[in-house]
Amino acid sequence: MAHLEYKAPATIPTAERLMNKGQRYEDNNLKHLQYLLSAAFRPLDILSHELVSSESDNPNLERYCTMLSDVRKLLLHTCAAMTQSRNNIALRAVNPSFSVKSDSEATYTLPLDEFQNTLIQQTAARKATREATVNRRQRRRFQPGNNNSASTTSNGFDQSFFRPGPPSQQG
Repeated sequence: MAHLEYKAPATIPTAERLMNKGQRYEDNNLKHLQYLLSAAFRPLDILSHELVSSESDNPNLERYCTMLSDVRKLLLHTCAAMTQSRNNIALRAVNPSFSVKSDSEATYTLPLDEFQNTLIQQTAARKATREATVNRRQRRRFQPGNNNSASTTSNGFDQSFFRPGPPSQQG
């Protein structure tokens, strides 16, 4: 362990430039925790190695190795959750409504191209939603009965489409 050097994944430069002070602080705290948590893996690996090499005749060896493996998986899951949080901070720096989809099969890091693709997809979805909302509001505003145009009668029918008078008088 003496010469082990671990660096937590770097923050995505594009997002780091856009982060506010609070986001930068939160990202740095998670990054520091990832670094500290990484120190727990090395002793677990050494203990596993020692058990396998010196306790090969121990009937409980398989059970001990399974327990150590489970602890290692829990630590990996914790590291992955921190990376997921850091990825969400990076996306929120660009737009507060963006986030990474949580997936049980998700990778533990977010490559730059995946970050950019997520931004593109969520920006397009947000734009489409905004345009649909604006169009729906405009339709409501101009529906018969909601406007006071000269071609609309008191019964709400557009006179340029309907002829005046009873149907028997229309040819």
